[in-house]
Amino acid sequence: QAEEIVGRAFVKGFGCKRAPYCSRDCLGGTFVPTILHDPESFNTYHIPDEANIQAVYSMGEWLSELSVSLEPNQLRPVCYGRSFAVRRQEMFLQSPTFWTRLVQRLQKRKPADAFFAERAWAAVLSNPILNITHTILRGRAKSYLGKNNGMEVKDWKREMPGLLLQ
Repeated sequence: QAEEIVGRAFVKGFGCKRAPYCSRDCLGGTFVPTILHDPESFNTYHIPDEANIQAVYSMGEWLSELSVSLEPNQLRPVCYGRSFAVRRQEMFLQSPTFWTRLVQRLQKRKPADAFFAERAWAAVLSNPILNITHTILRGRAKSYLGKNNGMEVKDWKREMPGLLLQ
């Protein structure tokens, strides 16, 4: 499986090991989960209280503190799990300031930082989606997990609000 991840990274710049998860309620609705997430849900995402991690900020605030530059209103890829591959050139999508701040935060070993980093790797290290591709993907979306459709996040460790469903 490592060869497959590296192959994806070689072609697309970023490769993820774990496929997106969708609970039985979601799959029962004949939806196919994607790695893409609604940008508003992505930016406002908070670690749930039941995690006992006590993060008092959102994903967007966390990324802002690290000086992350992401395309506004673009779908955000999310890689669940800690196994991924990236081409070296994609590391330059973010500033040296980002990398310095990220290292400083992760060295403090706060669970919230590790959790947000895991969910942010794909968005931070992937090339932006082309506008035409973005428009097509949004048009094909049947729903988004947790967005006024009765399908709520069932497993916060494996699901995230705003998951694009086709």
